[in-house]
Amino acid sequence: MSAHTPSGPLAGKRVVEDLTLGDPLSRTNDPVNNELLAALGALADRADTERRLTDEALALLRDAGLLRMLVPSRVGGDEADLATMVSAVTRIGVVDSAASWVLMVLVA
Repeated sequence: MSAHTPSGPLAGKRVVEDLTLGDPLSRTNDPVNNELLAALGALADRADTERRLTDEALALLRDAGLLRMLVPSRVGGDEADLATMVSAVTRIGVVDSAASWVLMVLVA
């Protein structure tokens, strides 16, 4: 990490130019498990054929709590961080692109 002292309104303040956080997947509590991935993968061909997310896949996402992952905890959500959401969407996208896309849209 390097820093410099800028001029102008930030004069005298330390500004970080490069911040490497490492692998975000190692820092998250990813709610996606292998059982969920297998179930979504089994439904993926049907979603492709029907050109829409199946009701069963949506139910799997809901039952896993993924639709509330970014909702604040004070109103019943999981209040996950962005890295957790990106990890979940990415991992699901490997087995079911429709489920991944819908999840991304619904939680963003």
